[in-house]
Amino acid sequence: MLPEIPPITAYSPQGKALVATLRGLLRGVHLWRGKQWQRPPQYFHEDPRLFTKSDILFFAYKYYFRPTLESDEKESVEDFFEQNPPVFSQTTPSVNEVTLTAAGDLMPYEWIQKRFCPHLWDDIADDFFSSDLCFANLETPLDVTQPASLVPEVMLSDMNFNANEEMFELFKGSKFDVLSTANNHSLDMGEQGVFKTIEYLETKNIAFTGTARSAEERKNFPIIEKNGIKIAFIAYTFSMNQYVNPEDKPFLVNHLEVNQPDVDLTPLKNDVALAHQRGAEFVILSLHFSNAYQAYPNAHVVKNAQRIFDECGVDVILGGHAHNIQPMARYNFRCPLTQRQKAGLVLFSFSDFIAYDIFNGCHLSVYLKLKISKNTDGVVSLADVQAVPVYACGIYKNKKERDLRLLDAKKWVLKIKNGEKPDFMKDWNIKELTALMAFYEQYFAKNLKA
Repeated sequence: MLPEIPPITAYSPQGKALVATLRGLLRGVHLWRGKQWQRPPQYFHEDPRLFTKSDILFFAYKYYFRPTLESDEKESVEDFFEQNPPVFSQTTPSVNEVTLTAAGDLMPYEWIQKRFCPHLWDDIADDFFSSDLCFANLETPLDVTQPASLVPEVMLSDMNFNANEEMFELFKGSKFDVLSTANNHSLDMGEQGVFKTIEYLETKNIAFTGTARSAEERKNFPIIEKNGIKIAFIAYTFSMNQYVNPEDKPFLVNHLEVNQPDVDLTPLKNDVALAHQRGAEFVILSLHFSNAYQAYPNAHVVKNAQRIFDECGVDVILGGHAHNIQPMARYNFRCPLTQRQKAGLVLFSFSDFIAYDIFNGCHLSVYLKLKISKNTDGVVSLADVQAVPVYACGIYKNKKERDLRLLDAKKWVLKIKNGEKPDFMKDWNIKELTALMAFYEQYFAKNLKA
């Protein structure tokens, strides 16, 4: 994935020693399984609750030693992206338009503290929040009655997340219109964590989707009317890590095993039908799925995304969880609800947005700028999509001195090429940014135009 730098770069002396030990142990695994694991195992699902010992070993291998750059089935995955560039255009005049900015995961990493992030948003805030609506995935409970649970430098066991108000301010959470709360960390603080997160978002007048306090509330996912267009936001996750919904409260987290082949899509079908019954003209699905530390999703995950369009009728799938960018594509289908021909958009992974993991691939994300339009016939469709790559530039001096910034990656690569090295960047950051953008061009951007 990153030809010029190792996949894992710890920053503290203790972290570097631990990572070196782990990579040394995995070197033997590489000699044994490395050739086989150039492609991910077929039907790899990445659900910790269902992991076999082989699954655990593969997951550790692609995180600590070598990310997987090839798909499990080239013809059905890599060719799919090549043949379906995410290009959209309007064929009839537009009457109304809505712009939407959408981004990936907001996570409670150790770096996300005020003292480390005074310049976090300086470079991208004006562009990011310029749309009519803003959306992201809140990948943590937010129970302010409990202490924050910061993600450490190296995670070797189950980690239960919890954010606090300081982190929410750094996320600029109050500037978002809608947040998904369905992801693999939704139950980290238990049932109370689900309830407290919802209560907190309500105090900030932020719509949420993917979790609920009752069966009735689950049906009341947000449908937001903006500029005369009604947009529904639905969210599901493939896993809650080691947890499951209580038998008597299946409504807590929207769970659909979309990382498994032949998943039953009935719950999502019903939700999309309900969205249309409630007046929605456009349906956005936030889907926590796909496999981390891989350049491409597995073939069965791609197939499930196609089925979601064909069988459920969503308009856009926004993918989270994979912790590195994975491509997006246009998918032409006949909507099962309206019987109209549609062009859907699927993005398999934004990557982490606000986080700072030691896996270098996590330091590049994208946010999308969507234009949704209603034509003179009253038909609402996706008119345009633009991807903006963002570099999480982290400077580590010591435990007390760090600097994390979100940078427009294309802009800063161009500046660096023109000899304008910024004062806040180290040579390491330039090397990392250059390698990450090379990955972006090879695996994400090559199909952005027809």
